[in-house]
This record gives sequence, structure tokens and C-alpha cells, in this order.
Amino acid sequence: MGGNIPRPQPQQTTCASMLSDTVDDDQDETSEGSSPISLKIDTSVNVSRNNNIVCLTATPAEQANAIAKAVVQALHEGSSGRCGIPMIDESGCPRPLSIQVDAGLNVEGTGNVIGSRDVIGGLIQKRAGPSLRLDPDDEEDLAPTKRRRTSH
Repeated sequence: MGGNIPRPQPQQTTCASMLSDTVDDDQDETSEGSSPISLKIDTSVNVSRNNNIVCLTATPAEQANAIAKAVVQALHEGSSGRCGIPMIDESGCPRPLSIQVDAGLNVEGTGNVIGSRDVIGGLIQKRAGPSLRLDPDDEEDLAPTKRRRTSH
């Protein structure tokens, strides 16, 4: 009676089959076992009307790069290795990750200027015209005149 008793093997579901099943489903619906991570980041700049001056501290590419680094760092720091967000589900499959980024620039109107601090500073000086800039000759005219005492 020392024979082996056959035991029913649990059905193994691979990550690939789970992922292929989810692809067939509507993207808005998630499978019962998965808990997706969804991020929507909107850093868009909307400028409307006329004659606006907008000073951007970084180019859209630099800003998108900084956001990407911050997201990756946050996911790394929040991963289960650091007792935060588990990046795998109960069966060891990676959790679905959805990231949407809107870094658009929409400008409507006329006379709008968007640029760096240097560009905006140059524009302001140019628009100010000669009223704010003084020639060295003009400075002499503005200096108080010195009076000489007359001797008696």
C-alpha cells in the first residue's frame, strides 16, 4: 500500500495568459486579480487672450524629464521592497501600469510671449524703451547743481 496517491494539480495560470486575457477585455475594465496603477499628469500651459508674458523656468522637454524621474523615483521608493506599493500581484505577475502625460502648450491670441527669464528680461527692457534707460549726458543734467558762495 505504499503507492503514490495522485493529487490533483492546481491549475497554473501564467502571467502571459493573464496578460493576454486582459488585452482582450475592455481597457477600462481590469481583471479581478489585478489592481492597476494609473497616473495622469497634466503640466500643460494654456495662454489665452492678447499680450501675455509667460516666463517658463524650464523647457517642456526638461519639465517632462524631471516629471519622469520623479515618477520613477516615487515608484521605486514606494515599491514593496520599501514597504510601499506592491509592484506585483498575488500570483507574482507585474501589475498593469498606465501613465498619461499632457505637457502641451496652447497659446491663443496675439502678442503673447513665452520664454525663459533671459528672453522675458530682454523683452521687458526692449518694451520699456528709452524712458527707463538714461544716457550718461542725461545724468549730468539730473544731478543737483552746486552753488558757489559769493565772497563779500
